[in-house]
This record gives sequence, structure tokens and C-alpha cells, in this order.
Amino acid sequence: MKPTTRRALVILFLLALSMQIIDTFYWDLFPVQETFSDEYIQEQKRLWQIELAARDSIYDSRLRVFNPNQVDSAFLAEIGVGQSAAKSWLNYLKAGGKLFSEKDLSRLYNMDSQTFQRLIPFADFPKRDRKTWQEVVREEGPLNLKSFNPNTVSDSALEAMGLSISARRGISSFRDKYRPFEAPVDIYKVYGIDSTLASSLEPWLDLPRDTTAELIPFQGVLDLNEADTLALIQVKGIGPARARRIYEWRIRLGGYHRLEQLLWHHIVDSIDLEKVRPYLYCSEEIRYYDLNQSTLEELQEHPYINYYLARNIVDFRERLRDFKKVEELMNIELVDDVLFSKLAPYLKVASDSLN
Repeated sequence: MKPTTRRALVILFLLALSMQIIDTFYWDLFPVQETFSDEYIQEQKRLWQIELAARDSIYDSRLRVFNPNQVDSAFLAEIGVGQSAAKSWLNYLKAGGKLFSEKDLSRLYNMDSQTFQRLIPFADFPKRDRKTWQEVVREEGPLNLKSFNPNTVSDSALEAMGLSISARRGISSFRDKYRPFEAPVDIYKVYGIDSTLASSLEPWLDLPRDTTAELIPFQGVLDLNEADTLALIQVKGIGPARARRIYEWRIRLGGYHRLEQLLWHHIVDSIDLEKVRPYLYCSEEIRYYDLNQSTLEELQEHPYINYYLARNIVDFRERLRDFKKVEELMNIELVDDVLFSKLAPYLKVASDSLN
């Protein structure tokens, strides 16, 4: 027998032996994962809805007429307000904010529509104090105006000049949440400052001359997930306030996956986005949440995931099975196409969680 023939026979023998071993032990090594029919999944969803309704009925039984500006963490937990929404609510009040209407309550971060609809019939909003500037002056005394830069002036300096708390809050909100002051006439756009007060303040506004047109345009390209605020302000159209907002939302999101997220969070408008687009890009350095391993508390940290969605994700994997792919998140009724497109880039299903 030729050596080549002998080698071929040995190889065939080994292959046959390997197939026999695999056939014997395959199902022990790789057991069939239990699957569930569509009917079973629908039945589980129905049971979840019954459970949610029962839980909400308990929360509803604890509801009573309340002032949204006089709540604490214990009361919010008692009436079923999720942890994230309660934190935003209390932080808003702690910062000096006031809730005067249903619209104000709906704007709180992480306030989902279901909780909002339950609370509205019991919310007793105080009437907004709409005093005119003349009335405020009569009550608080005359103004002691001095030259100031509205983009850098401190709250204490504005208070020393005799401005009311609503006027001071309006100036800080305009520059921090909307955009920096660009011209003295911007003072007329500030919420909390009427035209009479604005006309008195305008001559005292000291805004530095805009020299951005004289600067050499920024030539580099910045990673939105790596650049700090000092690097971001090099890009024309991104001032200190916007740079800070970009950084703060990057921390909350766990990183940006596309530039359009600057639009979603009202950091820039569509025109400004096109101006800065050539100088920015998003790397893949974002924080991922594993649908099968992230805890309820970890999931709620993301601004796109409220308590109810986090609870449904955990219930799905505990009562049915682990997620096999991110797209299965669409099986949860709280997730529509818009939310999924925003949230999916931050989710993953680790391969080791499926074993």
C-alpha cells in the first residue's frame, strides 16, 4: 500500500471517529435553547399589563391634591413617579424653578406621558405672579445699574443692581440654555424681562466686539466624543455655553453616535449644524448597555430610558428569555420606531450572555 493511500485512510478514519463523537455528545454540549410561541409571548404581555394596571391602581389610591412645588422624594415614590423623573423634579425645584402649569410639569426630564396623565387631575398649580416691572421696582427699590457683560455677569452682581429674581434667572437661562448674547437688543428676547426694563438695561450692556470674522477659520476636525470644551470653542459657531451643553449631554448620553443629536437636544439649530459639520465627527467611543446584563438602575441612567421601559426590559429577560438581538426590543410596546432609532446605537447583546 502506497504511503499516500495509507495517510488518506488514516485521515478518513479520524474524520469518521470525530463525527461519531460529535453525534454522541453534541446535544450535551449544545442543548436546545427553549423557545416560546407567539401566543405565549402575547399571554405574558397581557399578564404584564394586568400587573402594571394593578400597580398603578395602588399608586392612584395614594394620590391626593398636591402642590407640585411642595413635594419630596418619599411622596413622589409613594405616588409612583420613577426614580429618574423624581430626581429631575426635585433638582428643578432645588435650583429655584417653579411649576405653574401642566406644560411646566410635562417638560421635566424623564417625565413619561403615562405618569403625567395620572398626576394632572391632582396637581394644584399656584397662580403665576405676573407683576409688572414697575410694581417690582416699587416693592424692591430702584435699580442701581452699572455696565455689565450679560454673558459673564454673576447672579450676585445682577442682584446688587436691583434686578428681580425672575429677571436674573431669565438672563442666565438665555445665555446658558439658548445661546450667548450677541447684541444689546437680545435683552428684549429674555423671558422675565418686559420691554420697559429691557430699554433701561440695553444702554448698560457691555458686549465685546465680535472679532470672529477676523480669526483664521479652524482647520482641524474634532471628535465630538473626545474634545473638551476648550477644543470645541475653537469651532466658529460653538461658544462657551454651547461647548458646555455639548459636554454635559455627552456625559448623560454616554457619547454621541451622530451629529444630529445636537439638534435633538436643542444645542444648535439646523443652520448652525451645517456650519459646524465640516469640523466635527462622532467616533464609536460610546457607552453600551447590555440588554441581558445591565441592571434596572443602570438602564435608567440613560436619558432615553425611563423607569417603565427599564422595568419592561428586565421583565422580558427574567420572565421569557434573554434577548438574542437588539431588534427584539421592538417587542416591547413602549418602544416605537423613533425611540428605537435613537436608543439602538447604545445597546448590545453580549455573546457571552447567550451561552
